[in-house]
Amino acid sequence: MAFDRNVWDQLRAKPMKRYMKALLKDGWEREKSKSARIPFSKPGHQPIMIHCHPNDAFSPGVLKEFLDKTCWDEDDLRRIGLIK
Repeated sequence: MAFDRNVWDQLRAKPMKRYMKALLKDGWEREKSKSARIPFSKPGHQPIMIHCHPNDAFSPGVLKEFLDKTCWDEDDLRRIGLIK
């Protein structure tokens, strides 16, 4: 999915903990884990595994893969508060 540069700039500036909160807000469930890898699941979607460094941002490639797995479009990103 292609996003405008303005949208990418907003997304790249967010730390991972904002994405984890957004997943929960969108109905994803956080599964139990004792490691630094935190799994999230939602019926009908591929599971997402976030290697947790909550204050770090995603690299561009990992962010693209993350957005592909969530199937979020710009309307979804606005609804869950990741972009303005």
